[in-house]
Amino acid sequence: MYRQEVEKFAHAGQGKISSLHLQILEALRLQLGLLTAESAAIRQEVLKPYQEYNRKLLQYQQALTEAMRREYPFNSDTRNELSRLQEVLNLQDVDVASIEEKIFLKRQQSSLTNNLVVFMIGLSIALLTGIGSWLVASLFHNSQQTPIYPPTTVSEAIKP
Repeated sequence: MYRQEVEKFAHAGQGKISSLHLQILEALRLQLGLLTAESAAIRQEVLKPYQEYNRKLLQYQQALTEAMRREYPFNSDTRNELSRLQEVLNLQDVDVASIEEKIFLKRQQSSLTNNLVVFMIGLSIALLTGIGSWLVASLFHNSQQTPIYPPTTVSEAIKP
C-alpha cells in the first residue's frame, strides 16, 4: 500500500514528491508500522527510474549544447547523431523538443543581447565622433529651415 502511494505521487509529480505528499506518506508509514529506513528504501526505489531519466535528459542537453557550440545550424550528420543519441537514451520526442526549445531560445536571447551591445557601441562611437550631433540636430530640426546634411568626412563630423 505504501509503495502504491509513492508511485502515485511520483507519477503525479513527474518524479518529484511534494512536501504535502511526503507528509501523507509519513502518516501512512506510521499507520502501517514501517521503519523509516524501509519507507526511504521504497521511495528511493520508486524514484530511481525518474532520476535515471532526468540524468539522460541532462546528458542529451549537454550534447546538444556542445553541438551548437561547434556548428549551428546543424548539418545532416549532426542532426542524425543527435537523433541517434535520443534513441539510445530512450528519450521521448516531447522531452527532447522541450530541451531543444529551451536551448534554442537561450541562444536567440544571447544573440539578441550581442547585437544590442554591438549597436550600442556603434551608437556611442557615432555620438563621440560628431555624427551623433548631426543625428540629434536632424531629429529636432525645424522643417522650415535649410536642411541639415550628414557629414561626409571624419574631419567634418568632429568640427565644433
